[in-house]
Amino acid sequence: MKAYEFANVVRAATNENITAMSVFLSDKHYSNTYGHKVLPLKVHCYASTTEPIIVGFNQLLELFNKVPYINTNKRLHNGFMILRIDLHEQEYNGSKYYKTNIRYIHQDEQIQPKLESLRDKVVDRIKEFKAKLTPIDYLEDFDTP
Repeated sequence: MKAYEFANVVRAATNENITAMSVFLSDKHYSNTYGHKVLPLKVHCYASTTEPIIVGFNQLLELFNKVPYINTNKRLHNGFMILRIDLHEQEYNGSKYYKTNIRYIHQDEQIQPKLESLRDKVVDRIKEFKAKLTPIDYLEDFDTP
């Protein structure tokens, strides 16, 4: 799914007036028809006056009822990244979008193990989630725009 669609679903679920979000992305990404698809590990949503609202991967699975891969055509690094989404709607040729920016998280002795641990937990949760799916449900999780 596009970052625009992803952001709108998360924004609606928080019921807050959020203006930006940071999506922590896995270090693994997969090529597809639309560029690359990446796995969000967790989301920090920012409103103007409050602490960030953290949306974990389990909440993302509940919101989307599938593994919520994000499609992007931006250049990706081999490592953990943060997708920053500015939630001020833009329009170009009749298509609506949000400005996005991907930043590489430099390897750090303190941060890297935490992100690897989070990724491993997310992968285990995906395995549990997919084990419960029927073959029809599983096919719907494939490459969709």
